[in-house]
Amino acid sequence: MARIARSSMFPSAGGTRRTTSIKNAFSVAGYTRTTIDTESAAVQTLSGAMTAGTLKTFLDEPSVGCRMPYLSIRTTDATARTLRVVVTVDGVSVYDFTSASAALGATGVCLAGKARPETSGFFNVSPDIVSTTSLKVEVASSVTETDKFLIQWIYNRES
Repeated sequence: MARIARSSMFPSAGGTRRTTSIKNAFSVAGYTRTTIDTESAAVQTLSGAMTAGTLKTFLDEPSVGCRMPYLSIRTTDATARTLRVVVTVDGVSVYDFTSASAALGATGVCLAGKARPETSGFFNVSPDIVSTTSLKVEVASSVTETDKFLIQWIYNRES
């Protein structure tokens, strides 16, 4: 009887795979932010004080593998601004894009998990973000402000 390699049936078997890039509707310079609902199961953190054009680190897991099934960043008010998000997995930037300027509250980007589009009741789903050694999430605004972004995430440390 012929042997079938487990790796041909389950591609992740035999080694851990990590996210190498995030490709979705928000993976283009000047993307349009979408409505982001509050995720009740997520950790929710307000941005605190931010300096215009300066990246601020919100999550940094420097020496552990992680699986992140949900990540979103959204505005808390309707001030005109751009939103830049950088996600680094295992020391490599997998997402670094800036939105178009918009003066809309509760809008942003969903990079893992579900987001409700502005004009419909269905959800878009993006796959988990997976790291093997480190995960970092940074955010920048085009204006100096305090607590004007809500960062939401769910993640598990894995070994």
